[in-house]
Formats: sequence, C-alpha cells, structure tokens
Amino acid sequence: MRARKPSSLALSVGLILSVVAGGAEPPAFSTGEKARVFGVREVELRGGRVVGNPFDVPVTVRFTPPSGAARAVTVSAFHDGEDVWRARTYVSEAGEWTWTSECATDAALHGRRGKFVAVPSELPGRLLPHPKNPRHWITENGRWFLNLSDTAYFLLCAHDGNGEPVTDAVARRYIADDAARGITSVRCFLSSSSAGFSESQDQWRSWFFADATLDRFRLEKLQVADRRLRMLLDAHPGIAVQLILFPLEGYARDGLFWVALTPVQRERLLRNLVARFAAYPQLFWLFVNDAHYGEKNPNNNALAREVGAYLARHDPWQHPRSTGHARRLPFVFGAEDWATYVHIEHAHDLGAAQYAPYHAFAKPVFLGEDRYEQDHAERDPLHMRYWQRRLFWSWLLSGGSTNYG
Repeated sequence: MRARKPSSLALSVGLILSVVAGGAEPPAFSTGEKARVFGVREVELRGGRVVGNPFDVPVTVRFTPPSGAARAVTVSAFHDGEDVWRARTYVSEAGEWTWTSECATDAALHGRRGKFVAVPSELPGRLLPHPKNPRHWITENGRWFLNLSDTAYFLLCAHDGNGEPVTDAVARRYIADDAARGITSVRCFLSSSSAGFSESQDQWRSWFFADATLDRFRLEKLQVADRRLRMLLDAHPGIAVQLILFPLEGYARDGLFWVALTPVQRERLLRNLVARFAAYPQLFWLFVNDAHYGEKNPNNNALAREVGAYLARHDPWQHPRSTGHARRLPFVFGAEDWATYVHIEHAHDLGAAQYAPYHAFAKPVFLGEDRYEQDHAERDPLHMRYWQRRLFWSWLLSGGSTNYG
C-alpha cells in the first residue's frame, strides 16, 4: 500500500521527537535511540552459553510501531558470531516504537525489551507496485521509480570474478561513480568465492557454508554484503539493489545442490538470509541468475518455487521477487503469484520486442541483461552511447526497463 506523505503536523511532531531524543538526524541504518522513517533499526542481543548450532537458536523480536499492536512485526534474530544475535526492522512510521525478545532456549536472549523514536525522513523507502500502473514500481515516499540499472555483480562481495579482493573503498568509489551517472539500481551477487567465479556446486559451499555439514554459515561472507548494503543505504539511499541470492550451479544444467539439502537445511538458510537482509528497504530479490527452467529442469523449478513461496510467507516487507532466466529463454513463472516481476535476458533488443509477451501479467518487466560490451568487441556498436540511450528509452516507452549488460 502506498504510504501517505507525512502531514505538517506529523513533521512537527517528528521534529519535536527528534529534539527530545537528542539532536542530530540519525543515519539511515540506526542502532541508537533514534531511527529514520523508511530506514532500518537494529537491536543487538547477547546470548548465554549455546549448546548445539547457534544458527538454530529460536530467538525472535517483536517490533511494535506507534500505531499499535495490530501493525507489529515479529522477526527472527540472526546469529552474528560469538554471543551476538541481531534483529532488524524496517521503520515504517514516525513516533515511539517498542520491542521485546523471546527465546525458549536461552534466558539471556529472552524478555529483553526497549524502545526508540523514529523521525520523518527524505529516504525513498521500499519498491512497491505503482498504484496507477502495476507494471511499474513506486518508492514508498510516493515517487515513481525510474529503473536505470548497472551490473555490479561483485559490489557486495569480498572477491571479484578473478578471486581478487574487493575492498570497501573500491565499492564506495564504484557506487559513487554510478550515482554520478544517474544509475538507480545495481545487480549484485550476495556472495562470491575467493577462488574466483565458476559454475559448480563448490560455489554454494564457498558462498554460504562453513563446514562439510552444511549446517553452519560463513559469517565473514554475509557480513561483507551486510556492511556494503548498510553503506549503500546510508550514502546512496536512492539506489536499489537487485540481490542475487544463490549461485548458478552450471549453465544449461538442472542444479542438484539445492534439492540435495534437507528441508531443515533449506529452511535454516532462508530464515537466516531473511533475518539479516529483508529489513533493507532498497532490495528486490532475484533467486538465481542465468538459470534454465521449464520441463527439462525440475530441480531449478523446485528451487524457484520453494524460495518464492518462502519469501511470500516470511518476508515481512514483501520486496519484489523473481528469478533470472538465461539469455533468450522465456520467463515461465509469469502467472504465478510468488513472481511479482518478470526478469529476462536477451541481446540487441533495441526495439523492446521482448516486452510484449509479458504485458498481460501486469507486472514490471526487467530486461536484466542485454549484452556485454567487453565480450564481443567485433559486435560493438559504432556509437555506444547512442545505442545505450536507445535501448533504455525503447524499453521505458514500451512499459518495462533494462540493463545493457
């Protein structure tokens, strides 16, 4: 539902609350006594002695907004190393919030409580279906979202596709360069391998799993993505992030890794990813990139549908959801409710011909990859800037959006 612009009274109350709570405007990602509307508020909890897997400790935090219990959100807290658990909420309204924790297995995590004050802000908020045209997005502050996208696969990662380190300083410079050029969204892998990019089951282990049991997570990888998303929200809140959750096991292959995990392992991974990342307002989910779906790929289909259904049930803030089809393949999930936008790939679609087959679904259509200028120099347009402008304009005027590569 589209959020209303704060009234002058609400702004006045917010300013008063800001002064009372102590001065300067808080960051978009807050851990203090004040938070900003359309930002993130985090609570840190300290646990006792853990017996068993800390990623299975059943601790939840209930965040109650000023409007009352009917709009409260209960989230899972996630283990973040040693005795630390964190819980996050997206801040949807101004005023005084309260929170309380529950945990049946650790008294140190149970019954904690607190409060914070949220003040109005100029943050854009979540991507939502446009109320006048569901084929487009609007940000929660009421502005139409113009999706001008750049591929930045390793922006959130510790290593790039060659296994070289990606530092925070490099990430900051890269995203500042994008912002200066008017880019409004980036496509990013959640994690990467220190051995470089490949398409294999090893990528799953390198992205997520700390040992051969596949029951514990590589916190250092998740923490890098976390830190970069926080930096993006604080420094460039107008740039959305298409977060690619899982690696591609192999091009034109029906993946085996996901379906070989037990239901408990799959639920644990999804629960921890939602707990850590879903409160970020700038996200839109993409489950896998470059995958093949349809009758010949039942395992890939199963992953997409299971992850889509899980996020539909458990993402409290209902970020846009889709999964990435390989180049020139039709999107096969357009009529399914969990897929709230269509993600396709093509090449040299300067006339936006691939938009028309999906118009009837009344969902945003995103050509997430058209071509890469470095891959086939012999096919490069003579006038690249003109080519790029034509691609973006044709897709926009046809009703969708695109990313040239």
